[in-house]
Amino acid sequence: MKITEISHVGYKTVRQVFTANMEELLVDYVKKATQICYGLTSKNIRELAFKLAQSNSLKMPPSWMNERIAVDSFAGFMNRHPTLSVRKPEPISLARMTNFNRANVNLFFDNLSEIMSCGTGFGPQSIYNVDETGVTTVQKTRKTATEKGVEQVRATVSQERGNLVTLWCAVNALGNAIPPFFACAGLPLV
Repeated sequence: MKITEISHVGYKTVRQVFTANMEELLVDYVKKATQICYGLTSKNIRELAFKLAQSNSLKMPPSWMNERIAVDSFAGFMNRHPTLSVRKPEPISLARMTNFNRANVNLFFDNLSEIMSCGTGFGPQSIYNVDETGVTTVQKTRKTATEKGVEQVRATVSQERGNLVTLWCAVNALGNAIPPFFACAGLPLV
């Protein structure tokens, strides 16, 4: 009996449509879209994958051609790229996103420094840490794929839809608190 050399053991890998380099380009695009607050949903990524394969004349499964979208490929894509995860983004208005820049932050700290140097009286009893949270009455964001380890994932939303109810809480360094207060933008006062 002659023993032959075994060339392959186990399951064969699933035939992938994209090369590793093309998938890395897609991953980079997903990460960049998240960084500029336009994260891609699983459907967006599957549509993009189909368009990428089509524009590069790659061999695709027939189901992709029939549905005009990458069918049953998102879970495998996410498994192959553990640096990505699916998260629900925190909504941020376009106005807030564009106003949070280096010049405005520097202006804030310059003004704070000027006020703090004016005199005494700004002790721990006078400086409060204020936090706010808002709930809009209409908008919901969808989960998008993003890079793992990113602290905040954002998606641009329109400020004009719905009403925003905001809750503020304030505590100073001595532990004194102001009772929580609410603000309801656009709602009539009763």
